Amino acid sequence: MDLCFSSYFTALDMPGRSLLLSFVGTLVLPTALLFLLAPVYGLLGIWLMPPIASFFSGILALFLYRNSQSDWGRKLLTSQS
Repeated sequence: MDLCFSSYFTALDMPGRSLLLSFVGTLVLPTALLFLLAPVYGLLGIWLMPPIASFFSGILALFLYRNSQSDWGRKLLTSQS
């Protein structure tokens, strides 16, 4: 899900949002969750890390998407006038 939204933001010329989503979804969340879940749950924590990281990355993607709608509309209106 984060990969699709990252491509979406890149296509709409919003590279900052795309970079943030890619960076958080592939490096920050997995690393943080491994350090949090592995000591507590052991091997199970390692197996739980990918779906939990994807879930939180998806929430971030939806949040950025929702906020981008108003930003993109403003860009479109200002470029036409």
